Amino acid sequence: MYFLIALISYGGIFLFAERVRKVSAGPWLGFAGALNVLAYLFGYFSNTMMLAWSALVGVATIVCIGIFSKNPNHPARLKNCAYCAEQILEEAKLCKHCGKEV
Repeated sequence: MYFLIALISYGGIFLFAERVRKVSAGPWLGFAGALNVLAYLFGYFSNTMMLAWSALVGVATIVCIGIFSKNPNHPARLKNCAYCAEQILEEAKLCKHCGKEV
């Protein structure tokens, strides 16, 4: 049963990190795995509590990925420079390509 919860938890972390947020899942999986190992070694959990802890770590890691990683679905707002027609950020005061004030 623990293996199934861990598989679902780590699979969810991997899919959310790699497919949705487009970041490497390795560090996040290492973080979740280390927390589970530490809890197993130093905690006094029953089997049921260890299952609940593993599920909680999986959900908490997915929330942390959502908070601490860039969202690729929100591209920067761009506009064209009036002088060189290159794309620059909408908030830019100077064009990074031609150096003119926009």
